[in-house]
Amino acid sequence: MKALQLTERAVEDTKFQLSVLKKNNLVDSGAKGFYYFIFGFTKEYCQKTENFYDSNPYLVSTGVNKNLLHRITDKPEYRFCAEFILNEVQITTEDMRKRLKYQGDSLIVIGNQKKSKIHIHTNSPKNVLKSLEKFGEVTYQKVDDMLMQYLVTKRKSPIAIVTDSIADLPSSYLLEHQVHCLPINILSDNQVFLDKLTLDAKLIKEKIVNKQNLSTAQPTIPSVDALLSFLEDKYEHVLVLTVSSELSGTYQLIAQRIKEMGLSEKWIKLIDSKTNSVAQGLLVKRAVSLIEKNIEFEIIVKKLKNLRSKTFIYVAVADLEPMIQSGRIPQKLGRVLKKLSVVPIVSLDKSGRGVLKGIYLNQKHSTNKITKIISGLVEKHELEEVAIAHVSSYENAKMLSDKVKIITGKPCDVIDSSAAIAISAGIGSIAIAGIKKEENE
Repeated sequence: MKALQLTERAVEDTKFQLSVLKKNNLVDSGAKGFYYFIFGFTKEYCQKTENFYDSNPYLVSTGVNKNLLHRITDKPEYRFCAEFILNEVQITTEDMRKRLKYQGDSLIVIGNQKKSKIHIHTNSPKNVLKSLEKFGEVTYQKVDDMLMQYLVTKRKSPIAIVTDSIADLPSSYLLEHQVHCLPINILSDNQVFLDKLTLDAKLIKEKIVNKQNLSTAQPTIPSVDALLSFLEDKYEHVLVLTVSSELSGTYQLIAQRIKEMGLSEKWIKLIDSKTNSVAQGLLVKRAVSLIEKNIEFEIIVKKLKNLRSKTFIYVAVADLEPMIQSGRIPQKLGRVLKKLSVVPIVSLDKSGRGVLKGIYLNQKHSTNKITKIISGLVEKHELEEVAIAHVSSYENAKMLSDKVKIITGKPCDVIDSSAAIAISAGIGSIAIAGIKKEENE
């Protein structure tokens, strides 16, 4: 008990040890965390009474929920640990707690109306963020996947797969097969969002409709370093499959971090997928399949590099403006196409650079052309796998998927595209991707 009392006093003293803490009447968070450790130790080994919590005025006065202390669960009850910083806060911290408490647990709100920090465990970081945007300006956000971190302790394979959020795959698939995903940053006016975590295609549609300035940026250095450090002592090998280096700086960034961290080339391999969206997702799925067959790491790397030339993607654009703004279509050509009221099919060449594959009167004509291309591959017995992704156009994508299933006799998943794809391809765009058979199959 004496240690607990001394620690309590030391925590209170931190209010006066730094000017910023004194100004805001706050204690040091690290010291407070250590106090909880001492409290738990004392309660477990030194006290037998059931009213230990109630007899400790410090815990009661600081608002610690006794029902949350020392709760043991087999795995995280909520998937994500999310942190936000909010400026120019328009409500009190107590009101914010009341409005957020139903979105998860482990909720901490500290600060004042000038700046507040929010911590919460939740299944929907984007819903938390949407609520916070009503209370002030969100200037920082961080999301960790606690469930994935937990599952790594029961890993399915000695080889970890890492990709970025531009790879269009269902979140359930990523979780089931323990695929680690680095979120691309989405820039919107003065805010930075995390693709597929705090912003998805549905939410970005609202921002596009409201004509907000939108752009993408590669993952942050800390997020890359944190993931690679986390994986380092948990897997025999790591395979990283990124979006085309011609479309993003993600590949170059990860290559630089691998070098700076001194990671062995035998332990980690970095592959430029030379594609994006649902085509990148198909390559990730193929990597998962090869790993689950217990194929040797070096052979998997070689096979995936060979498969890049067998992978294709065609995007039927519904609105030219986003592709003009993002530079996917040259400004002059884009303006001419807009005047003619036509839309293109956009694809990627062997280097992973965007190319035009035809111009059509409307999206229906362009998707008909793509289905003819698919039919041709089927007639030649060249098609191995196919999938479809869309940006806020599920009904049209589903109708196209049904046609493709009839043509190919194969499953054809329909997947929501990332917010990053929504910015470059535009609302209503539909992508069809596939992998051709290898010669020896």
